[in-house]
Amino acid sequence: KLNLDILLYKFKNIKMKILSVDAESNGLYGRAFAIGAYVADGSREIDRFVSRCPIRGKTNEWAKENVLPAIRDIDIDQPNYAALLEHFYKFYSKHKKGADVIAHIPHPVETRLFRDMVEQDLDERVFEGPYPLIDVGSILKSRGKNFESVEKYLKKNKISVNFEGSSHHPLYDAIAAENAYQHL
Repeated sequence: KLNLDILLYKFKNIKMKILSVDAESNGLYGRAFAIGAYVADGSREIDRFVSRCPIRGKTNEWAKENVLPAIRDIDIDQPNYAALLEHFYKFYSKHKKGADVIAHIPHPVETRLFRDMVEQDLDERVFEGPYPLIDVGSILKSRGKNFESVEKYLKKNKISVNFEGSSHHPLYDAIAAENAYQHL
């Protein structure tokens, strides 16, 4: 016979590991040039990642107006896109085991990021996923919420993002997505 109180206590005290990823790209279908990731266990931060490479080619006008001002604090620490992907892969590999890997509306930006990351060494990384990549936007939509903005969801639920930054900063967006996912 199962004791419901014990089961409820155990369920409430499970620490879910979440790896939230956000990338900023040179246009909606361009390559990423800044990546932010946040790892938490539901009650505390475990680790964070932020990195940037130069933008290849002409900078997309939307990115120039909306993203570049938000990421002034992120130094270009990787020489190119391939190096950025390798740097992120090391972080991702360290934290992916046992984690819910999430992103807010991951197609097309984060899905391309993960695909390109895997394809840099396809023979070794073919099963490195993430499987599944959980979409916070789909969860919001399934609950009748505005799926386009985790910020609106957080504001409505009086949840603050513990990061000095704003939307379109990849680490801010990763933390905001983790906060929304945790609350949902």
